[in-house]
Amino acid sequence: MKSISRLRIIAIAVLALPFAVQAQSLEEIQDLSPEERRAYWESMSDGERAAKREQLRAEREAMTPEQREQMREQMRAEREAMTPEQREQMRAKREAHRQEKRERWDDMSDEERAAAREKHRGRTEQRRQKMQDLSPEERDAMRERHRKHRDHDRSDSL
Repeated sequence: MKSISRLRIIAIAVLALPFAVQAQSLEEIQDLSPEERRAYWESMSDGERAAKREQLRAEREAMTPEQREQMREQMRAEREAMTPEQREQMRAKREAHRQEKRERWDDMSDEERAAAREKHRGRTEQRRQKMQDLSPEERDAMRERHRKHRDHDRSDSL
């Protein structure tokens, strides 16, 4: 009798663990370590990832400008607090990721490459359409944000 109830408790705990570990909001995902975040995204199916990206995008769009700026400041402060060794590790990880992507591209068949190009063209067209739908003032503000971001990244690499 006791062994059955223990088994039930263990089974319930094991089944409930993924739900307890899963982060739901943008803030919760940002609070995860890089390894936890990677495991979280890899545990999802492609459809779940797409739905989660859409949910997070909606959360970001619903933020007030002050909340967005606060989030940017927090991320900026975290970058600035990094040691040179940590920056070098991040650079090495980015380069390794780029190399993996190059290898995946080289391993693709011509049909897969054509499909990937078409998917990229579709995303590019969506971004263009989104920009065209903005007012001139909104476009200028977006360009300025991108310029600041680009200039900030360049100053980090110097």
